[in-house]
Amino acid sequence: MKDREYREAWNALKDAMLEEYPSVDHEADVSNGDAERGILSAYEKVLKQMDQLDGTHEFSNLLDDMNRSD
Repeated sequence: MKDREYREAWNALKDAMLEEYPSVDHEADVSNGDAERGILSAYEKVLKQMDQLDGTHEFSNLLDDMNRSD
């Protein structure tokens, strides 16, 4: 794979996870299930690491936006 293809794959994965995160968060909140909280925790861990590695703040910005809407 070329660098551009890796970047595109990275961005596609991150965009998909960012789009899914609010639903995953809601499901963990309403279900009170360990499995749902585990999935939420995994999303948070991966997205925080992705923000750190790519030097963006997309996930932290999403969290800020979600907290404002509560």
